[in-house]
Amino acid sequence: MSEHDTDSEEEWVPSDCEPDNEDKDEEFEVEEENDDQRDDNYWYGKKDKMKWSKKAPTRGKTLSTNLLRFLPGLKGEILQNPPSNPLESWRYFFNNTMIESIVKYTNQRIETVSAKYSQLKRRKNSPRQYSPTFIKPTDTIEIEAFISLLYLQG
Repeated sequence: MSEHDTDSEEEWVPSDCEPDNEDKDEEFEVEEENDDQRDDNYWYGKKDKMKWSKKAPTRGKTLSTNLLRFLPGLKGEILQNPPSNPLESWRYFFNNTMIESIVKYTNQRIETVSAKYSQLKRRKNSPRQYSPTFIKPTDTIEIEAFISLLYLQG
């Protein structure tokens, strides 16, 4: 049988775990010193590693960065002429110049990547060759449709 037999019942004697009397005196002296240093406004955790305040923190001055300088809502041109349908309101966020620049830079990226995929490919068991569709330049209608699908997706 091993020394760590779990079936056996051994009697536990508290004096086996207690430190010598000399150590006890030293521990109490240290605690007394700590009690003098402690502030009554805090609770202390195990071995004084954690310190919690007994009072809620005082509410300080609100920073100027947290203050609203204007109310949210419609402003400027859209306030005088509010949109009558969702497409008009969408145009205030994505105007034609933004869409055209998205198309321009997307087409530039397609040109740089298209050299890698420009060769005609064949599908297995198919006599016909095909060209990948994503290497063709895009237009505004396609980009608007893509953004609309992203909206629908959530």
